[in-house]
Amino acid sequence: MGVTQRDTSKRKAKAGPAIAAPLLYLYGVAARVTKPRESGRFERCATDRTDPEASPWLLASGVEEQVPVEAVDHGTVLAIVSRVPAADYEEEPLAGHLRNLSWVMERASRHNQVLVDLGARMTILPCRFCTLFRHEDALRHASSERMTAIGKMLKRVAGRAEWAVKVYAVRPVEKKSTTSASGAQYFTSLARERAAERSAGQRARASIDTIVQSILEVTQEVVPLELRQIADGPTSDLILNLACLVDRHQETALKRVLGDLTARGPELCIALTFSGPLPPYSFVKDPLS
Repeated sequence: MGVTQRDTSKRKAKAGPAIAAPLLYLYGVAARVTKPRESGRFERCATDRTDPEASPWLLASGVEEQVPVEAVDHGTVLAIVSRVPAADYEEEPLAGHLRNLSWVMERASRHNQVLVDLGARMTILPCRFCTLFRHEDALRHASSERMTAIGKMLKRVAGRAEWAVKVYAVRPVEKKSTTSASGAQYFTSLARERAAERSAGQRARASIDTIVQSILEVTQEVVPLELRQIADGPTSDLILNLACLVDRHQETALKRVLGDLTARGPELCIALTFSGPLPPYSFVKDPLS
């Protein structure tokens, strides 16, 4: 017995509406070959589909919980992606989510964590938050158009990570007198306090060259960033904000240098904070922008 068009329509109705195919969420573009093993051999990415015994996933969860992170093989590079639900990442629902600060902060943190975790295993160029493609062909076309630039950027950051260093001028805290002061004594104390602040600020700024030279000895590149006060920083003036590109084998040396500078804080009238390793956002452009 043949199947009529009416029968087909009934079956589609029973099956319910079609589910949209997931979108490709792109974290970054990675070099195909990861760092060498202890034996000196180079290890292929775990998601190389030509190896039937390889694990299909790089990470079990990515920007969405229980949505794994995998690699799409583009020959000389790997696109690091998750297949995210269209119901959340199509243009209209995504626009609504991006107005929800808690949704954005949670997923931006997961996005960054994927880059940090994989950055310890491979050279990866980070993409901005919520870079999406509808299918692999579109992603492959976008990356192939920029392959020369991608190759240059991968070479620049190979085996390296970004570290953030912030230096603050520390305002001295003067001991308050326990006795009540006269008007003249108060103004004298206030003038002395302001003079001490100016002196400390001058000493802190005079130490910038020393700090930068010490950092340059153990880094490959240093770029100055905008001087913006951050909420969790010391209650003082930000005088130096640096992004440092560091060879992985030099990270211990960098931490030692920064630790020494931190210990000299009272002498230099500074407070110093640092963090890393981080994705090298400050040293490469978005590979698919």
